[in-house]
Amino acid sequence: MIFPFINSSKTMTPFVFKLQVDILNHPYKIDIKNNEVIPTLSYKAIKKAIQLLQPWVNHLLKLYGVSEADIADIMPLLLFVEATIYQIDEDNEIHEDINKNISVLRNVLTQLNLFDDALETRLQQGLTYYDLETQFCSGKIPTQENIDFVCIGKPFDFGILHRLFFKLTSHPDEEMLGIYPITDQIGEIISDLKSYKEDIERNVMNIYRMFVRLYGSEAPQQLQQYLEKLNSQLQYQLKFLKQTRPDMAGKFIIYWNNIFPGDCPIPEIPAPILEEGNLVAGSTAAYTT
Repeated sequence: MIFPFINSSKTMTPFVFKLQVDILNHPYKIDIKNNEVIPTLSYKAIKKAIQLLQPWVNHLLKLYGVSEADIADIMPLLLFVEATIYQIDEDNEIHEDINKNISVLRNVLTQLNLFDDALETRLQQGLTYYDLETQFCSGKIPTQENIDFVCIGKPFDFGILHRLFFKLTSHPDEEMLGIYPITDQIGEIISDLKSYKEDIERNVMNIYRMFVRLYGSEAPQQLQQYLEKLNSQLQYQLKFLKQTRPDMAGKFIIYWNNIFPGDCPIPEIPAPILEEGNLVAGSTAAYTT
């Protein structure tokens, strides 16, 4: 049976990694209570998780040549993780307790022998993001350090997915794990630019909205400098990858350029909306590259 996320008409690339999916068949430990491994997930969280995983799975197919059978084997884990994270995000936005589902996520990954310090670090980045989100949506003026933390922490789910994927392979890819955090930040910022006005109306976290609250009318220039800095970091990493693994670098560059054409994916930045009641702090303290 063809997995529904996959376009089987496209030619598969040669195998690069072999997934070790047997680990996913390990049974739960009997000393763990059911309520410690069963999350409470909404339909919305599951739907959003599937929408995110569709392009992410296609990325794995094109870049790593993962087989359809292997994708089908690991999809329950990926869907569980992403839907749980979306549920945590939903609960945080409405000020519900997020600790239960965080514990469930840790417990399930621990039982599968997948949880480690690197995943804990990514999870903690996400929790820091949630804390900053709560402060920001309550009217706090952010610092540039806050913005830096949010840019790293907001896409923490991608960091967890990438880590899990490579933990399920026989050849973890540290070079790509150095590239993905940069592209995740760029992608998150561009997504926030598209939803800027809507996010103001909903009073939810938005990276450009943070720049505007901090820098006021100077926000577009400050954000452009920030994106240019991230892109410079990305180009440096890709230059190194071209030297060590030109085939992988070529495939990734094709994938990236299909999403963001050109060497520097700086989209049009909308005019800043100075929200009523928000003071501008540090407008003279320009972000330095």
